[in-house]
Amino acid sequence: MELLRKNKSNSSYRIICENWPRNAGSMHSGGYWPTGSDVVEWTGAIRPLASSTALMLYIGRLHTETTESEVVETIKELYTENQVTVTVSKQPNPDRFGNLAFAVKVVHSDASNKTVPEDLVTPHMKSLHAFVRNWVGGFPRAKTEQYKRVRLGAPTENQQAVLPMEETN
Repeated sequence: MELLRKNKSNSSYRIICENWPRNAGSMHSGGYWPTGSDVVEWTGAIRPLASSTALMLYIGRLHTETTESEVVETIKELYTENQVTVTVSKQPNPDRFGNLAFAVKVVHSDASNKTVPEDLVTPHMKSLHAFVRNWVGGFPRAKTEQYKRVRLGAPTENQQAVLPMEETN
């Protein structure tokens, strides 16, 4: 049994059973569990809950002219003693007020250091009235040519129109 998250009103646990009954429909009823919990069967792959070695944050409410390099420089200035590598990904859409948001990943430069860097970013950014929360999920991939979306319809300069072949008899 592993604690996934806990807050004031509820908690989530992951319980892995080696042998689960084939007809476990009645086991999903809260009456079979000590606290009357809601029990849901997990059907996907079980991902490890091992801690990440990276500090991953979502930083929002930044000025419209803020660049990724400015965010990197600001964060690196906070870690003068600790050598860190900072990766920043600009979020594609500004909020309704035009403010920008960035996903930030901070890791120790020394690959042998498997600890998460101390979070110096959150207090600094909050003092500037930026919105900061933990980034959940995978970090956004770098945008490259192969991941650009293609507009369907008219062919682009890199594509050729595909025409049906004429039948010859």
